[in-house]
Amino acid sequence: MKILILCNDFPPLNSIGAQRPWYWYKYLSKLGIDPVVITKNWKGHSSTREDIVRNVGDQREIIEHHDEGVIVRAPILLTPSEKMLLKYGAESHVFRRRILTVFNKIFSFVSIKFDSHQSIYKAADNYLKANKVDAILATGEPFVLFRQASLLSKKYKIPWVADYRDGWYLNYVTRQQKGILSKGLREFEKLIEKRVIKNVHSIISVDPILANALGKMHNKPFEIIYNGFESFHPALESPSANLPLILTHSGTLTTGQRAEVLLQAVRELLAEGKISNDEICLKWIGLEYFPDQLKRIRSYEGIPSVCIHTTPRLSRQDVVRINQASDYLLIFSDKKFKWISAKAFEYIACKRPILLMPDDYSIMASFIKKLNAGIVLDDIETIKLFLVKAIEKKRKKSGIIQSELSETEAVRFTRYEQTKKLADYLIKHLHN
Repeated sequence: MKILILCNDFPPLNSIGAQRPWYWYKYLSKLGIDPVVITKNWKGHSSTREDIVRNVGDQREIIEHHDEGVIVRAPILLTPSEKMLLKYGAESHVFRRRILTVFNKIFSFVSIKFDSHQSIYKAADNYLKANKVDAILATGEPFVLFRQASLLSKKYKIPWVADYRDGWYLNYVTRQQKGILSKGLREFEKLIEKRVIKNVHSIISVDPILANALGKMHNKPFEIIYNGFESFHPALESPSANLPLILTHSGTLTTGQRAEVLLQAVRELLAEGKISNDEICLKWIGLEYFPDQLKRIRSYEGIPSVCIHTTPRLSRQDVVRINQASDYLLIFSDKKFKWISAKAFEYIACKRPILLMPDDYSIMASFIKKLNAGIVLDDIETIKLFLVKAIEKKRKKSGIIQSELSETEAVRFTRYEQTKKLADYLIKHLHN
């Protein structure tokens, strides 16, 4: 079986979204499927938004042949908004850039001329003119790739599958935006999504709740393919038995994730004199990539700056080192929306205990408990009591906090096992 994979994010771009199609590409050939990836010609490490658009690779189409399969790297086309970002910087012309981004996003579903990802479509179209494939798999976001897959499916009479890494209309971030423009854009996207998905063969997504909701919304068959983790990382670092207590959050922090429960707990403990400034360190890896969220954490009153450590986006190896040297790794639940955070799998690979706060009373808490991957803390008082006990243990230097992860249960969520599940599904339902 041969499958064409359309994806924007793909190594060397160092986003978490790039890992999902990368591991499919890495393992599918071992499972009876020849993958052909159509992506962009990314170049090097990107730690800021400017880096991503600045790190434009060769403007020619590059075709790579490897043992795992074929990679077609299409040129990167900058939008007017991205050109302004490069010229003036992230702090200038913010409103104009947002308007241009919205305009470009809307009209990309009307005409390929406005699609900033059109080079992926053109590369896929050229490949299909000369080669046969059994199916097309498009992974979003960006969801305009679904439109591209739908058009290619109609043109070449090839079934296609939509991979939702997040929701589109059901996206838990955009659903919380209150502005008239945001609400109007969501309603427009709902109409577009239903039209685009109309001819899809089936849907895959990252957890049971989202997959079920998408299947119901579009009346399409669906399969759950978790993000997973590659393997347990070798020990590059280890936590110290000495103070401070290090709590680390890696990657994206969304508006709805309730980080304030931890900040409030720490503020109260400091004000009550139960802990001191040098006894706790809250690390936020990659947060400097998200200015609004950085401001949210940095501006929280009552917590000295010495207790807060933030970084830009880092290499995966650097993130692993920091995670492994932490006492606990943080996940914050959302009051309204339930999901399994992709970072949970990265944390598991580091074999450090997770702290989920507050309890989501749903799949995230169940996932952690089933794998014995960490602790669920429900409210500020519970968090305060937990922190005091953890810091007291470090004051006494009574040993490094150990992970109690059930590794045999966790192995079911490796990238290989999840790719095998994907391969079995594709071969059973779409081969020939």
